[in-house]
Order: sequence, then structure tokens, then C-alpha cells
Amino acid sequence: MPVAHLVKQVELYKAKREQRDNRPAWLVELIDEMTDLFEPMTEIGRVGFDCQVDEGHWTLALFLGQTEYVGGQHDGLARATNFQFNLLPLLNLIDEVHHLDYFACPDVSMQTSLECESHITLIGQHQNNPLRLHILSTAPHMAGPGIRQFSNGTMDLKD
Repeated sequence: MPVAHLVKQVELYKAKREQRDNRPAWLVELIDEMTDLFEPMTEIGRVGFDCQVDEGHWTLALFLGQTEYVGGQHDGLARATNFQFNLLPLLNLIDEVHHLDYFACPDVSMQTSLECESHITLIGQHQNNPLRLHILSTAPHMAGPGIRQFSNGTMDLKD
């Protein structure tokens, strides 16, 4: 395949990906600010998120992605990252907070649709936009790993 054709395909893919991102600027900015509130307790962590819009309000889920081990005796193992999340600055980021709830569901049969043992849910408004925010204790199953760690110690942050 000629190089010019490959470059054209990359440009088209990038343009299509940018068109699919329908997140408003206020939400992108808020996500960036909230990622700083995650503090991994060991090693490093990579914040993942899922955004959904439904009838004019946004639902946002934030979590730390798993680390997948590649090679060595732990090959294929995916491990969640322990973290601390600072709630006070979160409350200062959101313009109006109507509800702030903590859900603990250690009984798997009682877990919510978010598929994690515990999460924080905030319902409010930001820049006059209704918002439902979930801070998840673990990454959703569909998210996959956020970091690959190789047996030689190097790490690859997945896109």
C-alpha cells in the first residue's frame, strides 16, 4: 500500500473519531479537573471514564483502569488499583449538588447496574447542565485494562 494512502486513512480515522465525540466543552473540562482527584495508593493508575447523554442530561462514570500483566508468572492477570478520591474538591467543582450518596454492595446479587462493589453517586448541575456522576471503586468489565505492565517492568498506557 502506498504511504500516501495510509496517511489518508489515518487522517480520515482521526476526523471520524473527533466527530463521534459529542461531549460538550464543559464536560471535557470537568473530566480533566476530576481526574486530578484520584490518588493511586500503590504504583500508578490511569483514570477511565464513560459518558452517556439521555434526554438532555449527562451521566458520567469515572474509575481507575486495571493493570494487565504481560509475560512472566502473572501473564494475563488483570488487577484493580487501590486509590483514594478526595471528595471535598469534587464538591467545589460542581456548581449545584442535590444528592451525594455512597453505595456499598459486597453481595454480588445486590450490585447495581454499575457492576462494582461500591461507588459514589452525585446528582446535580454544572454550568446549568443536569449531571449524574458515578465514582466507581473498580473499572466496569467492558472497560478492559488501562495499563499493560510487561515482565521487564516497562508499562504501556492503553489508548
